[in-house]
Amino acid sequence: MSGVNRVTKAVLEAEVRSFIADMERAAEAAADVGRKTESAAKQATRVQREQAAAAKQRPRRQAADAQRAGRKAFDETARTATQSALVVGAALVATGKAAVDWESAWAGVTKSVDGAGQEMEDSLRGLAKTLPATHDDIAAVAEAAGQLGVATGDVVGFTETMIKLGETTNLTADEAATSIAQISNVMGTLDREGTAGVDRFANALVALGNNGASTERDILAMSSRIAGAAKVVGMTEADLLGVANAVSSVGVEAEAGGTAISNVLIDMSKAVKTGSADLERFAEVAGISADDFARAFSESPADAMNLFVKGLARVQQSGGDVFTVLENLGQSDVRVTSALLKMAGAGDLLTDSLQTGRAATEANSAMQAEFAKRLDTTAARLAIARNNVRDAAITLGDSLAPMAAAAADGLSKVAQFAAAIPAPLRNLGLAVAGIG
Repeated sequence: MSGVNRVTKAVLEAEVRSFIADMERAAEAAADVGRKTESAAKQATRVQREQAAAAKQRPRRQAADAQRAGRKAFDETARTATQSALVVGAALVATGKAAVDWESAWAGVTKSVDGAGQEMEDSLRGLAKTLPATHDDIAAVAEAAGQLGVATGDVVGFTETMIKLGETTNLTADEAATSIAQISNVMGTLDREGTAGVDRFANALVALGNNGASTERDILAMSSRIAGAAKVVGMTEADLLGVANAVSSVGVEAEAGGTAISNVLIDMSKAVKTGSADLERFAEVAGISADDFARAFSESPADAMNLFVKGLARVQQSGGDVFTVLENLGQSDVRVTSALLKMAGAGDLLTDSLQTGRAATEANSAMQAEFAKRLDTTAARLAIARNNVRDAAITLGDSLAPMAAAAADGLSKVAQFAAAIPAPLRNLGLAVAGIG
């Protein structure tokens, strides 16, 4: 076993031993109170007898010494009882707080997820035992999933994927959940494929982020902007991510690039459906016939656009006027021109990006591989160990939560009673307390 693994194992064992030791100390302290109290009672009886004998046989000074000895025994017992109470109290507070915190987090989930029950609660707590994310973080993602319209049966699987994305990319789990749920709502991913489709989407996203010049956050932001047009023209999620990666990798911002690519896709779709003169122009730039372009677009809008981008690159390389070509197609907007020409100048970037996205979707393993590396770190192991300790505390604290709630209700009633005391009487009471 390597040095790092030995250290990791020792730290993890220490985390668990510490929790168990706290509970054992609490139990031992409580037992110690009983033993010392009994001992003090016996000693007090003995001292009293000695005091009685001393009163008859010794001077008063000796009797006073015996009394002091008795008080000392009681004082020692009192100190022991206080210390024991503190240990017991600390353990109870720790477990009670864990249970109360989880109860609050779970309430957020039940508020946004229809039909959230014991099975879902157990599943979400189970995620915390295997993922390096806190119970609160997991509940927050599940709550967001419900708010974003994720079906009840998909919430746990969706949450797990988002937590893994948060651990393996520059996205937070909440960011990933919000953006991917919104894209899924547009593209119909969850409705069509459930969480399996979201897993494939996430794996493609990670693969593109690892192999391109853009980050996962950039790709997701661009995808959100293009998703509406992509859905209209029939583009797949893998191709949506591939196009978004290519546009982001040439330095085009999400807002400008999303508008540009959406305009091109919509205009191509119109030309194909209407058979207008623009269809001939798109086909001419792509280097194929109008019928072939229409067929290519119908089968794969992303591939048809890739043919068009490659055609623009050829026009550039041959010294042609690409600006006039784009203007004749109604693509003279500076954002469209900039995005298309940057991609045209990037060689096979769009081709490679589409291939990577499709391969990663099919393999469905890029995120899992990255997450496995994350789990192998000491920090992740420690986080999971702490989660397991906290989950045990939640279970123990569940029994304390009703008592804490009852105590809080009682305190509220006392406060309400005090507030209802007439002002003259209340002021008199405060004055007496001040004098005291």
